[in-house]
Amino acid sequence: MKNQVLKEITIGQLPAGSIFKIGLMCNAYLWAIFGLILGLFAFAGYDTVSWNNEQVHGIGGLIIGFFLAAVFALIGAVFLMLGGMLASFVSRLKGGGVIAYIEDADTSVPVDAEVTAAE
Repeated sequence: MKNQVLKEITIGQLPAGSIFKIGLMCNAYLWAIFGLILGLFAFAGYDTVSWNNEQVHGIGGLIIGFFLAAVFALIGAVFLMLGGMLASFVSRLKGGGVIAYIEDADTSVPVDAEVTAAE
């Protein structure tokens, strides 16, 4: 069994870029699945995708479905980043907002200890 250590990080320590990346990945998976479903229905001939008030079918519907999914994922990630920046600011002012995670314990010898032992 591996040794594991419980570590903590506060929301105030997360940079806005990390919050954006997490939000973009989560939104991209969600909207990509939704875009794929809508695109496949448009490819089959259903009226699920429209562009300029006209229904798009076939391969164009599949492409536009993915394009719309990418746009919605980006917009959702920006909103999540702005909310994360606000939460980070409030967390720095008031404290709290601790995120706990489990990490494998590092059992290797630190580099400084090897140098000291060799001297």
